[in-house]
Amino acid sequence: MSGGAVVLLVALGGAVGSLLRWGLEGWVEAWGGGHVGTLLVNVLGCLIMGALLTWRRLPSVPVWAPPLLGTGVLGGFTTFSGYAVWARVVPSAERTSALVHLGLTPVLCLAALAAGALLAGRVLGIPVRPHHGIPTPPSHGGAP
Repeated sequence: MSGGAVVLLVALGGAVGSLLRWGLEGWVEAWGGGHVGTLLVNVLGCLIMGALLTWRRLPSVPVWAPPLLGTGVLGGFTTFSGYAVWARVVPSAERTSALVHLGLTPVLCLAALAAGALLAGRVLGIPVRPHHGIPTPPSHGGAP
């Protein structure tokens, strides 16, 4: 696959992922969840990324899928900047909540990544040993 095609796939996926994040965060906020939407998209994105890292070990995975789905869609969907900005601008009355949010996000995201990899491994019949971490992606085409 040419470099130009990869760039287009990542850009298309990024646009889709960003719109999905915007929609989900808006929906959570409309239901009174505040910035829990940022936590939700990051944890959900990590769960899906874990599954994607396992899925891409299959030889039948198209070479275009990891750049489109991983770097593109999930890169646009998840947000570290939103996580950091929210913690910085939170009103002083909510500082404890912000600190909990800051601490929980990386823990939940890493757990979700591992859970996604293990779940996909079970569904797809790919052995994943939890004590060895996330499966190593194959070297074919693109980043996750």
